[in-house]
Amino acid sequence: MGVTPPRKMDPRIQGIVEAAFNPSEEAGSGKVLGLSEAIRRHIKPGMNISFLTTHYRPVAALNEIIRQFWGTKPEFTLIGRTIRDETINLMHAGLVKKVIVGWSGYLYPTPAPNPIAQKLYQDRKVEIQNWSFLTLIQRLMAGAMGVPFTTTRSIQGSGMAEANKDDFLAVDNPFEPGSKVGLLKALNPDICIVHGWAADKEGNTILRPPFFEDNWAAMASRNGVIVTVEKIVSSEFIRDHASQVRLPNYVVKSVSEVPFGVHPAGMSSHGLPEFEAYGEDYDYLNQFQQACNAGKESLDRWIEDWILSTGDHDGYLRKLGHEKVLALKGKMARDSWRHKLRSIDEAAVLEPRYSASEMMVCVGARKTAERMIARDLKTLLAGAGITYLVASVAHHLLKASGHPVDLLTEIGHYGYQPVAMEPTVFSLDIIPGCKMHAGALEALGVWVSGANNRCLGLMGTGQIDKFGNLNSTMVPERNIYITGSGGANDVASGARESVIVVQQSSRRLVEKVAFVTAPGSTIRTLVTDLGTFEKLDGGEELTLTGYFEKEGLDGVDGHIANIRKNCGWDMQVSSKLEKIAPPSFEELALIRLLDPHQQFLKE
Repeated sequence: MGVTPPRKMDPRIQGIVEAAFNPSEEAGSGKVLGLSEAIRRHIKPGMNISFLTTHYRPVAALNEIIRQFWGTKPEFTLIGRTIRDETINLMHAGLVKKVIVGWSGYLYPTPAPNPIAQKLYQDRKVEIQNWSFLTLIQRLMAGAMGVPFTTTRSIQGSGMAEANKDDFLAVDNPFEPGSKVGLLKALNPDICIVHGWAADKEGNTILRPPFFEDNWAAMASRNGVIVTVEKIVSSEFIRDHASQVRLPNYVVKSVSEVPFGVHPAGMSSHGLPEFEAYGEDYDYLNQFQQACNAGKESLDRWIEDWILSTGDHDGYLRKLGHEKVLALKGKMARDSWRHKLRSIDEAAVLEPRYSASEMMVCVGARKTAERMIARDLKTLLAGAGITYLVASVAHHLLKASGHPVDLLTEIGHYGYQPVAMEPTVFSLDIIPGCKMHAGALEALGVWVSGANNRCLGLMGTGQIDKFGNLNSTMVPERNIYITGSGGANDVASGARESVIVVQQSSRRLVEKVAFVTAPGSTIRTLVTDLGTFEKLDGGEELTLTGYFEKEGLDGVDGHIANIRKNCGWDMQVSSKLEKIAPPSFEELALIRLLDPHQQFLKE
């Protein structure tokens, strides 16, 4: 039989088909603007500005705000999960009257207060409204959904609940008599600034995981979103990658192509091979912190050097230099950690002597593994800093014992694999080893504290009292700002159990915390660089249960006396006090392979 030739379609029908059903590229430039023009057109004095920080902060756009408003008093309110680096610069420049924030300070090389932010708070030049990460995102979610409030499990019983009475209320649960539920007032920024990997000319924007606060602030913004991206792409590219688009064009005011727009942070292209990734610029971050630590004049010079005198983002990149750009791109090669291993000091890894910090990490890991097995917990959330090392060692111990565990972060990593020679939990090197990516709403609201959670939280803190109450926010009577809650309250309020790891002194272990960042109800274990404290037999107070042997101390009594001297409460000692065994070779080697340059292990 012959083949029937295809029937030619009527031209009138063909015209309708082509016009109605064939995807086509949008004509014109759409919403594309240069960055300077986008800021000039859309940022006005007095605005409440949200800077969306998934894992990627819109640094270039915030720097441009500094250039355009330098020497003026626009009295911005900044809304964001963290105040650090580029947002500290905005505050220092006198452009900000208030911040609504979850955490403020340095994150690299270790979480710590920023002295510039502390001084601004002490001098009452900037008002700081503190929230936990989850509650801040929930407020934005309510704003995006157009509802007046939402409910939360977090911050009840904390200082934040007291300080934020205009925006938070604990009420009787109408569906469960005798219990309380927290109500959070919706939050709607005036405008939001976002940096993504790519967008088309109309503003459909690809954001990259982990999503942390996701797109809630953007969708809640009254006046839309200023988008910066690494590359402007075709509408066809957006359709081909529709599963990764997190911002629809209807909320977008403008799109600006700004390569390296999050520097000194980096961007991972894992799962999006069409783009070149680049790593974090730790040298730049170290220099910035030195400028902050040296005081106002030093930071003035830094801002002049890196922001004002460069003129625009292109000038900033010229100052950064071609070689640095290439080096940061090279950092993101998938097997780069194996190349770094070749430079490791094997003698340092094999050194049998160990420090008090190394002992603390080892014992923290053992206690974490012990509590997870005892309660059959399956997920472990680690905070930033030394607790990441503790979690990594605990993960190894649990795997060896046959107890399955998945590691989590508050920004949305699930089931990540620790990376050799990378002691920073929020490093981009973590991303390829994850089993799942999400945001903080899922991580903190469901994985950690949801109805079916099987999670143990592992955290550090500024202060802890004998009941396990934590303070990482402020010391009101001394007018000292620390860093804020971050995810600490959300974890302590929702996880099945929590372990705290902190270097011991009477300033950290106190009779009563100056501000309750997180109540201590789920906190059962405290590990310090001197010993271990636990709540025994369902008791509410932390009791000394173990000590680390230290040179120069005379027997058990000498060790107890030293621990008591460095404890700010009337310390109770267990009748079964244990002398804790020193680190094994395997434990020490693992810690040193994670942190070979002792970013977190310094005494």
